[in-house]
Amino acid sequence: MNKENLEYKKLFEQKKYSELIFLIQASKKEEELSAGELNLLGVTRLLVEKNEKTIKMSLKNFEKAYLKDKNSKIGLDALKNFINLTVDLYKFPETEIDK
Repeated sequence: MNKENLEYKKLFEQKKYSELIFLIQASKKEEELSAGELNLLGVTRLLVEKNEKTIKMSLKNFEKAYLKDKNSKIGLDALKNFINLTVDLYKFPETEIDK
């Protein structure tokens, strides 16, 4: 495990979710993030606050993670997260996914 992943793991275990989000976003441009980083970013956003905005942002993270790495466990985890979260999104009244 590289140094960056160890830092992500440490922050996640310490429940310092906002710091983790900042670290991931500040480390690279969004298109340079790995599937694992995108998946972690989506999950972490939901742990900070679960509202319509964060759900939509997380859905985009999960979709990008899956498309980057379809044939791995991380890609399949991102797909599962995307499907589960889509169900949650419909709990919000009059919501459109692509707003």
